[in-house]
Amino acid sequence: MSSDAASLTKAWARGLKPPADLTISQWADHYRLLPKGSAEPGPYRTDRTPFWREPMDVLSSHSRVKEVYIMKASQMGATEAGVLNPIGYYVHYDPSEILVVWAGEKMVDKNSKTRIDPMIESTPVIRDTIVKKRTLEGGNTTRLKLFPGGSLNVGNAGSITDLISSPKRIAIGDEIDEWPDDLNGRGDPWTLLLKRLRTYPNAKAVAVSKPSVKGRSKIEAGYLSGDMRKFFVPCPHCGEYQVLLWSQMKWEKSPSGDRQVWYECPYCKGKLKNYHKELMLKRGQWRPTNPNRVSKRVRSYQISSLYAPVGWTTWESLVEQWLDSQGNVNKLISFINDELAETWEEKSQQQDWEVLRGRKESWRSGEIHEDILMLTAGADVQENRIEVEVIGWGKRFEHWSVEYHVITADTSTNNLSDRCWTELAALMTKQWSHPTGDNLYLSGICIDAGYNTETVYHFCRGYPQDRVLAIQGSDRLKAPISRAKAVDHIGGKHMRNALFHYEVGSSFLKSELFHWLKQKPPEGDDSFPFGWCHFPQDRDDEYFKQLCAEVLQKTTPKDKRSKMKWEWVKIRERNEALDTHIYARAAASAVGYDIITN
Repeated sequence: MSSDAASLTKAWARGLKPPADLTISQWADHYRLLPKGSAEPGPYRTDRTPFWREPMDVLSSHSRVKEVYIMKASQMGATEAGVLNPIGYYVHYDPSEILVVWAGEKMVDKNSKTRIDPMIESTPVIRDTIVKKRTLEGGNTTRLKLFPGGSLNVGNAGSITDLISSPKRIAIGDEIDEWPDDLNGRGDPWTLLLKRLRTYPNAKAVAVSKPSVKGRSKIEAGYLSGDMRKFFVPCPHCGEYQVLLWSQMKWEKSPSGDRQVWYECPYCKGKLKNYHKELMLKRGQWRPTNPNRVSKRVRSYQISSLYAPVGWTTWESLVEQWLDSQGNVNKLISFINDELAETWEEKSQQQDWEVLRGRKESWRSGEIHEDILMLTAGADVQENRIEVEVIGWGKRFEHWSVEYHVITADTSTNNLSDRCWTELAALMTKQWSHPTGDNLYLSGICIDAGYNTETVYHFCRGYPQDRVLAIQGSDRLKAPISRAKAVDHIGGKHMRNALFHYEVGSSFLKSELFHWLKQKPPEGDDSFPFGWCHFPQDRDDEYFKQLCAEVLQKTTPKDKRSKMKWEWVKIRERNEALDTHIYARAAASAVGYDIITN
């Protein structure tokens, strides 16, 4: 081969290689293709979300940064920028040992198939690098992708094996606030994951997540450990750089009834509209807000939905969400976490039972208010009694404590003809007369199966499973009620017509209820607040004491490795009225009330 031909061949070969010191954003702009089905399929453009340029680039090979924490809002492109683009970069440009971790096996399977595989197939340089499926090497599965110079493992944050096995150079944690707090007594999963990087001096770790509860949020802890960068953007009127804050969002209704929404610049008081963001974002800058934590090793970022590019989440839609969340504590928590990218701060909740007693109204137990749409009940089975509360539900979670029963009898037997079970059965068939002339029945009931479980199951088997639910409380469930779980099995598979068991989010529902109970009554002709609870004139003091028998407070764990956490603690011995109330609320959710009222 002539020298000219050799030089030409070398030049051609050099042209196939990415340039030295290529950043992740440059790699993504040059090579990455978003798959069909994406909101904006085709070539990836960092300019579309310019706030992700710096967080991506500090994860590049030549950067001295080791750890990056991104506390972000939902639907902001963070998974593409903080998870998938780094994966593509370290597969194609700088082949490395990579581990990406999600919370739980279902999320591992789902994200591997709907996130990683489509990225591989839609981006030629990655598709041509990863070992093909169904080859003898077996190097392309849901959990493992092999490529020259490295591998990509997909792990479960709940698996100790996935987090402590072989060393890795690149560690990526997605939605780490959904990870367990402790893994089989070995401590925090994210800390265990960081230990996998010790053998690599040029290792990188990135955690991407929406925040959760203040003091318990893992991404907040990471954010506070760094320099706490915020995205400063210029006002299109005065040019002053500022962080976009929810407190500066303004709105009012026009004479035509339309809602006018704008952002008020705190410097010049100018009105900024949603379309102004396009230019603002292009000129934006990340600036550290914690000078005491400025480090070449750790970077941390926070960004809210206020920065969503034009064409994505609008300021108008955020205002609508905010207004819709007022009075609904669960929607409000979701807005704070998912849209503002801020933690929800729990506050010690203790309700004065005498205040609630003072709210008794003139109607009596058993009477049905005209605004009641459906009835549900919650039953708490104790050793010598069954306590049951019947609640009527109206619009916007307004509800009436229609009846409260204490059925005294020995519940430890398995004989359903005993008085406690026959009286509970009679309640199942009871009808209440509605002012419209119609009759109401119980649409659903949750029965606690924590005591004498098999007899409770036996009782429930005699009724439709979508109406009578065997339940048990769970402090970890962040929803009113879980999906059904079969309790009748043969050979590991649930039987046909098997009984199903449900978990009730006890802490979740108690927080919701106490938020409702602490609201102030309406003034004048104002309507009742969202979730207002009405009590009859003949309800006794013991009921109100039991309803207020617990308080939410910080507790110190016995295990020194665990963090302080908020827990519901009993301040009175008996709390059956509280339990039955939230069980009736769970029953309402189970029969579809939440969908109807929303």
